[in-house]
Amino acid sequence: MDLVTSEIVHWDVGQSSDRAELMVNTKDPNVVFTRPGNSVTGLARTYPVIGWNEGIMTGSIFDFDNDGWADVYMGNSDYPFDHGLLFHQDKPDHFVAVPLAQGIDHHRSHGSAVADFDHDGDLDIVVGHSFARCHQDAMDDSECYATQQVRFFENVLGDKGNFLTVRLVGGAGEATILARVGEGIVSTIGSAESHKDVLEHPDSISKTVLGKGLDAGTAYEILSIDIADVEVGVNIGAKLQMDQANADKNIAQAKAEERRAMAIALEQENLARIQEMRSRLVEAEAQIPMAMAEALRTGKIGVMDYYGLRNLQADTEMRQSLSQGKELPPKV
Repeated sequence: MDLVTSEIVHWDVGQSSDRAELMVNTKDPNVVFTRPGNSVTGLARTYPVIGWNEGIMTGSIFDFDNDGWADVYMGNSDYPFDHGLLFHQDKPDHFVAVPLAQGIDHHRSHGSAVADFDHDGDLDIVVGHSFARCHQDAMDDSECYATQQVRFFENVLGDKGNFLTVRLVGGAGEATILARVGEGIVSTIGSAESHKDVLEHPDSISKTVLGKGLDAGTAYEILSIDIADVEVGVNIGAKLQMDQANADKNIAQAKAEERRAMAIALEQENLARIQEMRSRLVEAEAQIPMAMAEALRTGKIGVMDYYGLRNLQADTEMRQSLSQGKELPPKV
């Protein structure tokens, strides 16, 4: 295969610039291309002004006249005085420019798509319009369209020629047709909002399946699909909802059990802390007699102070016992 390059070139660069051209494949195993030059291939372009700019960045290669030779369309960007260029390949690796009046007259062309849009056997083309450099100079506005519109160019050469359309018929067998019908019935029932809709209108199944054209391109024709009866088997939707509800219940129970276990663990930890505090209290109270003895021995408190403290302790115990309804222990 050969190659057509695309480049942006300005007039002041000179002949050293690489303009868009045809690269011919020499069929060398090392993949070598040659440059015949635009003057040899017929792809040379000229412009009506000295300060020209060429922006061939997009284009299409297609056989617009169905002669078996690929032709070239070059989009010429949004530079002033530029328009799309269509070249017809009249012989191998040689092209002839198609006049604008006979080809594609589209200024500031940018972007193209080729297809047989009207199904007449020849290739048409859709071309875009770049608006970037429009309305920058008064003399350039005439080349700018009102909007960044896309224009469709219909190829009318197919009206005068013949073309052949090949369509495979009979590729699918009876088993394939039955499988398609079964799939259509299942998908139609599955897409219904409720099984009640299917029970009320069973004919909607056959209408939907027939409307899909499942017999297209086959040697069979589906005349009708008769739905005699519709029986509700397992309510899959309800079953799925029940399964989901059970799963949610199990998750909730597991979380509740987790919270209960944490509460029990916290209670045990608090009980252990209480026992620890009581142990510390008993330990502290055991230090009191020794501290009192040390105070008496060192003379920090007197004997009368000690008895006064004992009387105060006895009065406190009596008040606590009375408030709790306990009897006082007999004193010896």
